[in-house]
Formats: sequence, C-alpha cells, structure tokens
Amino acid sequence: MLYGLRKSSKTVESIFLLTSHGYGQDAKILLRSLLELLLNLKYVGHDPDKRVPLFTEYAYLEIDDFDKLLSNYVSENPDDVIIQKILTSKDVDQRTSERKEYERVKKNYPNKHNWAGMSVRKMAKSVGLSFQYILYKMFCRVTHPSSEGIKSYLGLDDESLACLDSTPEDLRRTFLTSCIYLLDILSQVNDGFSLDYGKHIDNVYQQVKSEIQK
Repeated sequence: MLYGLRKSSKTVESIFLLTSHGYGQDAKILLRSLLELLLNLKYVGHDPDKRVPLFTEYAYLEIDDFDKLLSNYVSENPDDVIIQKILTSKDVDQRTSERKEYERVKKNYPNKHNWAGMSVRKMAKSVGLSFQYILYKMFCRVTHPSSEGIKSYLGLDDESLACLDSTPEDLRRTFLTSCIYLLDILSQVNDGFSLDYGKHIDNVYQQVKSEIQK
C-alpha cells in the first residue's frame, strides 16, 4: 500500500509537470501507468492475505528471468565488458539465496509472465473496473508504437501533414483524471490501514469529479 501511495504521488506530480508544459501525449503514458497501479492495488486489496505475498514474491521470478537474459547475452557476446560487470555484480551468497527463493515460490505462478495469473482485462473486471480498462486500452495507443497511435501525434490539415498538440481542455482533463486515480489509491490506503480519512477523500473526489464534468 505504501509503495502504491509513494509511486502514485510521484506519477501525479510528473503528470502535472507534463500537462503544464503541453505534453499531453506523454502525460497519458504516465496516466496508463497510474491506472495499472490502481488495478493492481485494488486486486491485491480484495484478498490481501493471499495476494500480497504473491505480488511481492513474484520479484524472484523477475530476478531469475533477468539473470537468464544476461547469461544468454554474455554467452553470445563474451567481450561485452559492461554486461559482464552487471552479471558479476552479485556475490555467490546473494545468487544462492535468490535462486533458493525462486525454487520455493515458482510453483505459485502457473503463468510465469504475470504475478496474478490473469490478464489486465480480467483483473479489472474482477474488481469492478471494466470501464477503467477501456481507458487503459486507449492510453496504450500513445504508450506503444502503433498505427492507431499515429493519430495522437500527426494529422492531415488541408491535405498537408500537421503535428498535433494536446488542447488546453485535454491537458486539464488528463491532469484531473490523474487526481481521481490518486484519490482512488488514497482510498485503498485508508481502508487498508483502517484510517479515518474516508469522508475527506470522498469530498475531494467529488470536487475533482465536478471539475472534470465542466
């Protein structure tokens, strides 16, 4: 929860800086990241006793996968000094410990490419965020290189190519939407730690929501 709070607050600060300077497309890339964080936190929060360990211990699968990637690269490129240094930066005890933990937890992840064992779409549906998943897919268009994403950057103007910038209204809505997601995450933290800020969070949420609807 604290990880989510820290990460989300920094992301919203970054979105504010980007939208303040007219970089709407780049802000939406971070908005997608923020929404993905919200989905994960909500999913974890629905069954924390089971899902918190799954979320945190998945790190051992990521470490193992990255180590294998480095090893394979070095075997094909033995003269790459930089990668060699990265590969040998861990001592034997650390490698042994990480490998032991990997062997302990790997059985908990039938789908080794996803800690939750399901797609983002299924995760969103399971926690009542199907609409947010639609927004997530929209933000993917500017996050990943794609033919559909071209429309966010380039357009035809009187049969000539034009570079597109975000409108002031789009920039405003992007930042306010990030505030909504941050408040959703604050609500998760409030409930997770049994705090007493629910009414305050809801009041701010309603104020921001009314601003978006203007």
